[in-house]
Amino acid sequence: MSKQVGVVARGLSVVLLAAVVGLSNAATAEDVGPPPVTVQETADAFILSNGILTARILKQSGDLRSLRYGDTEVLTDRSGHAGGYWSHDTIGGKETQATITIDPATNDGERAEVAVIGISGGIPMGHGPGTPSEGDFAADIEIRYALGRDDSAIYTYCIFDHLPEYPAATMSEARFAVKLADYFDWMSIDEHRNRSYPEIDHSEDKYVFTALQSENRAYGFASTDRKIGFYLINPNTEYLSGGPTKPEFLCHRDTTRTQAPVVLNYWRSSHYGGANVSVEEGERWTKVIGPFLLYVNEGGDPDALWNDAKQRAAVEAKAWPYGWVDATGYAKPAERGTVTGQLVLDDPQFETRLGKFWVGLAHSPYSVPGWRGLKRPISWQTDAKHYQFWMECEASDGAFEISNVAPGTYTLYAMADGVLGEFAKADIAVDDSATVDLGELRWTPVRRGKQLWEIGIPNRTATEFAGSDRYFDPRITLEYPQLFPDDVTFTIGKSSPAKDWFFAHVPHNIDAGARVLPYRGVSGHGRATPYTIRFDMDDLPSGRAVLRLAICGTGTRSIDIDVNGQPAGEVRLGMGDGVITRHQIQGLWYERELECDASLLREGDNTLTLTVPAGPVNNGVVYDYLRLELVSDEGNGEEPPQPKQRPDAEAWKNQPPTNTDEASVRDYTLPDPLTTADGEKVSSTDQWEAVRRPELLKLFAEHQFGVTPTKTIKPTVEVIERDAEGLDGAARRSQARLHFGEGPDAPTIRVLRYVPADAKGPVPTLLYIGFSPNCLAVDEPGIDEGMAWDTRRQVRVPDRETFSFGPFNAKFFIDRGYGLALVYYGDIEPDFDHGGRHGVRSLFGATGDERDDNEWGAIGGWSWGLSRVLDYLETDPAVDSKQVALAGVSRLGKTVIWAGAQDERFALVMPLLSGEGGAAISRRNFGETVADLTNPERFDYWYTPNYATYAFDVDALPVDGHELVALIAPRPILHVVGSEDTWSDAKGEWVAAKAAEPVYELYGLQGPDGEEYPPPNTFLSGDIGYYVHEGGHRLFPKDLEVMADFMDQHFQRPEGEE
Repeated sequence: MSKQVGVVARGLSVVLLAAVVGLSNAATAEDVGPPPVTVQETADAFILSNGILTARILKQSGDLRSLRYGDTEVLTDRSGHAGGYWSHDTIGGKETQATITIDPATNDGERAEVAVIGISGGIPMGHGPGTPSEGDFAADIEIRYALGRDDSAIYTYCIFDHLPEYPAATMSEARFAVKLADYFDWMSIDEHRNRSYPEIDHSEDKYVFTALQSENRAYGFASTDRKIGFYLINPNTEYLSGGPTKPEFLCHRDTTRTQAPVVLNYWRSSHYGGANVSVEEGERWTKVIGPFLLYVNEGGDPDALWNDAKQRAAVEAKAWPYGWVDATGYAKPAERGTVTGQLVLDDPQFETRLGKFWVGLAHSPYSVPGWRGLKRPISWQTDAKHYQFWMECEASDGAFEISNVAPGTYTLYAMADGVLGEFAKADIAVDDSATVDLGELRWTPVRRGKQLWEIGIPNRTATEFAGSDRYFDPRITLEYPQLFPDDVTFTIGKSSPAKDWFFAHVPHNIDAGARVLPYRGVSGHGRATPYTIRFDMDDLPSGRAVLRLAICGTGTRSIDIDVNGQPAGEVRLGMGDGVITRHQIQGLWYERELECDASLLREGDNTLTLTVPAGPVNNGVVYDYLRLELVSDEGNGEEPPQPKQRPDAEAWKNQPPTNTDEASVRDYTLPDPLTTADGEKVSSTDQWEAVRRPELLKLFAEHQFGVTPTKTIKPTVEVIERDAEGLDGAARRSQARLHFGEGPDAPTIRVLRYVPADAKGPVPTLLYIGFSPNCLAVDEPGIDEGMAWDTRRQVRVPDRETFSFGPFNAKFFIDRGYGLALVYYGDIEPDFDHGGRHGVRSLFGATGDERDDNEWGAIGGWSWGLSRVLDYLETDPAVDSKQVALAGVSRLGKTVIWAGAQDERFALVMPLLSGEGGAAISRRNFGETVADLTNPERFDYWYTPNYATYAFDVDALPVDGHELVALIAPRPILHVVGSEDTWSDAKGEWVAAKAAEPVYELYGLQGPDGEEYPPPNTFLSGDIGYYVHEGGHRLFPKDLEVMADFMDQHFQRPEGEE
């Protein structure tokens, strides 16, 4: 819509503007011409005017206090923080400056720009939602407003500058907000939310108005009475967060009594998984948010006004980047480069051409301090700190061109409708005004095996499923029981996703009083909800079935999977992102897989059931896509490494002598943890998590530890004691027994748990697996006693008659503010050959006799038991189950690292003196070797029988200790070794720690802080920590101090700890 509509043809429909605008004023307009832009300055404000708009900007805060369109005030002066404002304003720092940055007197009145600058001086700034009163982010903040001649839009932008001398900081909510006059009664966000909205509907809340920022560049309000519109226009999204799939607030009515219409431009928020801006002390960081437009038009109905705003957005997009902007951190047009290339889809199973796809340049993955001290990995989906440059393409040949890219080094990402997964290529360097031609980029989507069926379209949203057209209706999940009274049953080849698969898999409401609760979703409680998939198999399958799930909304911890009525396992989900509670259809996107034995399938009819647990109706999951694949016994693609034939028992009689001389360590080559089985180099965390990590887990299972059954067995929990006084009043003690079956011979795991007596809430907790029964590990009355194992005689004996390894200093960790949970490893399985018949492996049919080639051993059993203990700790309100560290010594050090590799709920892992077959490098053949571990006369029962095939040919082993360490990434891991412990190879653990470092670097994390092997009594911190005590194969008091220090570094420090 032309600017002159408001001056010449006010009240006329914009559709008729070109043909109907009265021409009687044309001669006058030509004679006089548009008036110049002017700047007036008062003691407390700047006033910008061009004859169409008049804007008043406060010099203290940078707020836009008034915006007049002709004689009409557009903004409200009520409703809390009134007018237009940046949440991180210029108040509260060391000083505030106000200046004219573009003087219209120097350009014949074409443009004026003013700036209000808050000099932080290291003082936190910011007054947005969730920000403490004293501010949250130390940075100099410069807010600018610019107005051009003959324009009905004013531009605003904000420059953030964190100087190296300023302290580290993390930003809270960050946005620009503008509150409009009450006569604006029509809201236009997207095609679904374009309607009359004169006042708040109390049956809904503001989250029903969130939408994708990438798809909605112009949005705002109109007045049906005054025929005037106000729209915020983003000419580009490079300064926003989360890439093209990020939903955000765009418009709503204020929640104050005034209920003013509000238009928002969030560039960092916590909504739907959130985004992050964190800076370190010593870091210089600048970013320019904007410029974007506040556009006022007049002369038509709301649809005409909105369409005009969208046309103006298209014009602004072509004009980007603006040549008139002169700001640190904003690359001028001549300074920007172009990246071109061609994506070639190479699907190993289907000949497919790319349809619609997004391609973008963003910062490579990194990590920041997160909730309660945990490291939070940041990807393009959660990054607000850096610029991102995305382009939507529909070229069938995959050609793309990303223009106007600021100089820097990026990772190229691509995602396409119909293709599961994501393409990534790191280290794309863009220089000033140069064109970087990447040529042909071959994208081979990950396939685990032959595709049996799929449901949905992989497109990062659930819009193709039933009910999705009303995802923003708060009542929709409560209507599921009426829409699907018998729950979802989906028949492959017959059912329709749009009719037969409800988009939100939530608990089936059974609460007659359930209702919508604004801002909290719904109040109802539901039963467990099964979604059943029916499908046919032409033949009796063999091998492994892999269920692949793409998730785009998370509100529950896990999903249970059954195949033909038999438990197949549990799929653990990511952190909740509020998609269901807050009425969206997409949030953080990620993949999950469940692998099970294909013997659960059968020829003919089959069912696969996904069950969301009972709970609040707000809980649940939103699927983007589901696929079942079959990995046959014959393999898929390249043949995996095959174990050689195991040596016979005679081979160990001629075993080479043990080497404990570092000078005699053999030459060896380590396998690359970042090279896939197909020879592709891993360059992103997504590629690591989707491809390489599962490959390594499988290799360790097949060749070292054995395959852990996926079947879920839940114990009966007997609480023996709850919150009794312990450790002379320093702790609260609880005890429980986890019974796996009935009768005196059924496995029972006893858990002894302490938390500090003065703990105000759940505390981070160390789960320690030890060699002694709990009553011997802690010397105090009241500890649960039972039967233990005499491993030499292989018989059960009373706890106090078994060998004691001495007490564990439980009070030390309590005094440090941590919880402690102790478990006796013999409760899980006795430590002798054929012990599997007495422990948890017997639950899966283990007899202790001849085992299959890849059958799990005792370490696998102990690891499985630790996960069941964590299941129990998750139900303990005194334990912060998101911050459970895991530790064990020697063979139990090997156990905890395998447990941590398989179960990512363990937030921190400390393998103590784990050595060979654990966190040391096997290929060194230093001290204990694979031959020693697999000797039939010693410990071969710890591992899978396949491991013995490498006893005398360790170079053929497809994995090594550094890759086991890497499987813990991005979680912290601490090696504790002994300087005189030649048997466990302390130097070998150092080599492994450094060789695992590249995987941690994918997440922006670091290995041990040093390059040279450290001397005794040295603690090298990092996300991979390393400590060498002076001495041999035992724990020392200093080791416990280092463990607690490492927990302090990576967990939130306990309450009260200085």
